[in-house]
Amino acid sequence: MISDSQNGNGTFSADVRLSLFVDDQQIDVASLGPGVGVLRDARSISATEGEIETIVDEQVTRWPIRITTKLDGSTKRFEFIGLE
Repeated sequence: MISDSQNGNGTFSADVRLSLFVDDQQIDVASLGPGVGVLRDARSISATEGEIETIVDEQVTRWPIRITTKLDGSTKRFEFIGLE
C-alpha cells in the first residue's frame, strides 16, 4: 500500500516550505544550508536579526538568526548564525 507521502516509485517526498521572517515580513527562501540561505527572489533587507521557519509535512520549526551579510537587492544568497 502506498502512503500519502509515497510517490508511487517507492520513494518519499516531503512537503517542505522555507521562510525568513524580518521587519514584519515573510520572505520565501529557496534553500538553506549550514549558515547560508538563498532567497527565492533577490531583495534588499536592512534587518540584521530575524527568524528562519521550516515547515516539513506540516511540522513547523522556527529559530532566531543574525544575518551576517548585507542584502542590498543584488543577490539572493545570505549568511547567518543561529542565536540559540
